[in-house]
Amino acid sequence: MGSERDFHKLYQELGLAPGCDLRALTLAYRRRIHELHPDRRPCVDDPAADERLRTLIALYDAAQEFHHRFGRLPGTASSTPAPRPILVPDHVMADHLMADRIAAEAPPRRPARNWLAVWTLPIVIGLCWWYWDAPEPQPMSVPDNAPVPSGIADRIAQALAVGMDPDTVRSIQGQPPLDLGDRWEYGPSFVRFEHRKVVDWYSSPLRPLKTASARPPPPPAPPPTLH
Repeated sequence: MGSERDFHKLYQELGLAPGCDLRALTLAYRRRIHELHPDRRPCVDDPAADERLRTLIALYDAAQEFHHRFGRLPGTASSTPAPRPILVPDHVMADHLMADRIAAEAPPRRPARNWLAVWTLPIVIGLCWWYWDAPEPQPMSVPDNAPVPSGIADRIAQALAVGMDPDTVRSIQGQPPLDLGDRWEYGPSFVRFEHRKVVDWYSSPLRPLKTASARPPPPPAPPPTLH
């Protein structure tokens, strides 16, 4: 979890005061993520900007974890009263001191041998030797017209493709955190629609989409015309 200084940097980046609530923090975070999106920068490959965006996402996740554990955002005053001191009678304190003295004068105990580790190490060594000594499998030749197994076909279908409708994208990628109508944003990544069909996307390394490429493949070139 981040330090108080890091959370102060988060509030400065979002333009908020430390006493804000969780809803204000979430709205400011989404607005700032939208402003720092790679498509809004003149240069897409900007390592400094990507690092700034990555730091913002990490600090926001740490602030949410802090709120989940303590019921408040970091930097805000806690409403829980300080615990009252417990008064220990003198005879109880004397018994504790005597017990500490006996424990300090006792000879050190020998650490118990971890038999599980003793028996596990040879097994791990044997498995590693068998793995490295096993023959490398040879690739199988598959005819071009061979049918694709159903399991592989299902995994191939579970990827974004140009022309998909919003319901199919939602079933593959899930509900977008930020729905802008024709543009769904998943953190720094996005999917863009035209007439309810996918026409473009960007898969950021910070939060990749379920697709094999960062951008959709270019459309095929039109056939040459004969004069």
